[in-house]
Amino acid sequence: MIDQLESAKIIDAIKKGDNSIAIKKLFHQVYPIFANYVKRNNGTEADAQDIFQDSLLALIKTIRNDKFIEGNKVESFLLHVSKNLWINHITKKDNALNRQDVTTMENRFSHNDTNNSMLKTERAVEVNKILELVGERCKELLLLANYENVSMKLIAIQLGLSSEDVAKSTHYRCKQKMIALVKERPEIYELFTNAS
Repeated sequence: MIDQLESAKIIDAIKKGDNSIAIKKLFHQVYPIFANYVKRNNGTEADAQDIFQDSLLALIKTIRNDKFIEGNKVESFLLHVSKNLWINHITKKDNALNRQDVTTMENRFSHNDTNNSMLKTERAVEVNKILELVGERCKELLLLANYENVSMKLIAIQLGLSSEDVAKSTHYRCKQKMIALVKERPEIYELFTNAS
């Protein structure tokens, strides 16, 4: 576990361009935690290494651009970004949400929950269809923001957006697009408005 003092030393080393020591320490202390997470979630060691390297690059970029929030731990940031990248990787790899993910996503967009499992399943299927229609980037952003509760700041980094504000406005547009698509389809709109 990397404490606050070690975290500050790593940040300082990266700012000075001394990445090798920082990366070695992070691989030694943080990577095993993430690798176990990936393996528990049907991934391989190679998957974990690839994702972790991408996360390290995101960390370095964030620190060098003075966007790393003072007081945050490097370990927490790295694990958070790594887990989100892993989820993104799985989503792209499968190219479809599993039933549980769809049901959870449906619950986030629906204010009228019901105990009727057939209606829930039907809603979940329709949400998946709508998510496919909003486009890959919107789908990814909506899943991160609404399903994973990832902050807009991290979404901006992960999706390569220029700022947190751009992530917020993109999220708003994607959400509006999804709502419009639902409203355009009376049979789907009824599923979300007539819970009984």
